[in-house]
Amino acid sequence: MASPGDAGDDVAEPWSDGSAVPAPPDPVAAPVEPERALCDRLAARRSRLRLSAPTPTKRDVTAVGRLLARLAADGETDPKRLAGDVIDFALKRDFWLKQVRTGRDLARLFDRIDDDRRVAGLVQAMTPGRMMGLAAPDIDPEVRPAPTPAEPHRHTAACRHVEALLDSSDARRAEPDTFRRRELAAETADRLNHGATDDETKRWIADTLMERAERHRADMERLRELCAANGGSMFAGSKRSSHAATGGELR
Repeated sequence: MASPGDAGDDVAEPWSDGSAVPAPPDPVAAPVEPERALCDRLAARRSRLRLSAPTPTKRDVTAVGRLLARLAADGETDPKRLAGDVIDFALKRDFWLKQVRTGRDLARLFDRIDDDRRVAGLVQAMTPGRMMGLAAPDIDPEVRPAPTPAEPHRHTAACRHVEALLDSSDARRAEPDTFRRRELAAETADRLNHGATDDETKRWIADTLMERAERHRADMERLRELCAANGGSMFAGSKRSSHAATGGELR
């Protein structure tokens, strides 16, 4: 009977006492270090893109290992996952695609690439229609910027607001003539620009128009009296002047 463990045995032979010889244990693959796995990942991804993919060296593995240790010391809960995300992002950007060839490149440029990755995420989140309902981190979607205050309206003699006040029922009652009411347009606009309310301005318009109308009636009455005193002439003293010029006598 062959002794246990003879080379070339395909089937374990029983021991002399009849018990079965235990089969040798299957070889266990040694665990791959995270830094080695990341270097291999970078090389494999570049190879699939038909780009140069240098075989990772010990210096590459050491550089990535130091990177993972730094990320862990900074509080990153899963440094390997983060580094993998950065690799995937870099190989989708033309700029970084040409610069990240080895593990040493990844470790040296990691922070800059990660910044670009985070900025791209913020821009995508804030672009309408790209990610509906998702607000950028640290931005409260309920808070809206205060609107820029509009320039206050500056009233002019021709603006509709002034025209409406000059055409109010009180103004038309005081002065039916549209052109005479329009004579107050500039003053009306100035009062509004200095803070007068519509009601205050309408009262002022009506009072001013009535005062002007009364003054006009008084002027016309005096003119009629002068005309009557001068024999129907509207120029006072014209009759006396005419007689003096001709040497005639006044009667």
